[in-house]
Amino acid sequence: MLLDPRILGTNIETVTFEKFVKSVFYVGKGTGGRPLDHFRDARKELEKPPNEQDLSEKYRRIGDIWKAGFGIPKHEIYHGASDHEAFVREACMIETIQVTNLTNKMKDGFHGFTKKWTLTTKTEYGTWLLDR
Repeated sequence: MLLDPRILGTNIETVTFEKFVKSVFYVGKGTGGRPLDHFRDARKELEKPPNEQDLSEKYRRIGDIWKAGFGIPKHEIYHGASDHEAFVREACMIETIQVTNLTNKMKDGFHGFTKKWTLTTKTEYGTWLLDR
């Protein structure tokens, strides 16, 4: 997960669950080196002349945060998950957050038996994942 420090704030003692969730602007499966790839790719795109940039909403948000003088916290959870499990976890957290500030393009990572899960099951699991 990528978090917006402008929303999250700098005092960890005052971060509520609601503030934490609102600060999330990207949820990814987080396997391998992918989390850092987002930063490298954004930097490459932002180094181009403005008329040559192809900025996704995620890269634009990363650039805005950097321009404001902040680093971007990344929160990696559940190391060692399979790709299938990581996609399901990602999809459940996205279903749970359901806010307009998410920059994710893909939303459906449900496979196999998880495609049959109800919205309630998806969001309950997503909430559990976020709360850990």
